Amino acid sequence: GMYLTPWPFCTIGQARTILRNARDSITAAGKAWGRPTNSKIEQIFLHTAEADLEGGLVGGFVIEAERLYKRVLDLLAEDDVSVEGYAATMLKTHCLLGLGKLYLYDAERLSEAEAFARNALDILSSVDPTQRNCIDSQSICFYPWNNSALNKMS
Repeated sequence: GMYLTPWPFCTIGQARTILRNARDSITAAGKAWGRPTNSKIEQIFLHTAEADLEGGLVGGFVIEAERLYKRVLDLLAEDDVSVEGYAATMLKTHCLLGLGKLYLYDAERLSEAEAFARNALDILSSVDPTQRNCIDSQSICFYPWNNSALNKMS
C-alpha cells in the first residue's frame, strides 16, 4: 500500500523500470482490449509512485518529485476525479508529507516543510476514527514525523 513503499528495496534504475512496465501495461491493455488509457485514477497512482521513487531514492530527480506531488494534488482537486472521501484524503496527505519530506533537505524551505506537515496532520486528525468517540480529545496525538528541524520550529 501507500504506507509500505517498495522503492527502498530497489535501485533507482530498477524502480524506474518497474514504473515504465506499469505504464506500458496500461498502454498494452488499451491496444489489446480497447480499454481507455490513462484514466485520472491511473495518472494519480502512477504520478504518486513516480514522485515517491524520484524523491525517495538516491539519484532521483527531486524537482520532478515535487512537480508530480503537486500534479497529484491538482488532479485530486478536480471535480471529475473518480477518487473521493477517505481514499482522496489519504492520497492528499501522502502528497503533502512527500512534499514536506522533500523540503526538509532545503534550509530555505523549512517553514514550507513544516506547513505541509501541519496541513497533513490537520487532515489526519480530522479523519481519525478514534477522535469521534473519545471524551478526551488528547487521547491520541498524530505526529508522523519526529525531526529535529520541525522540533526547532514548534
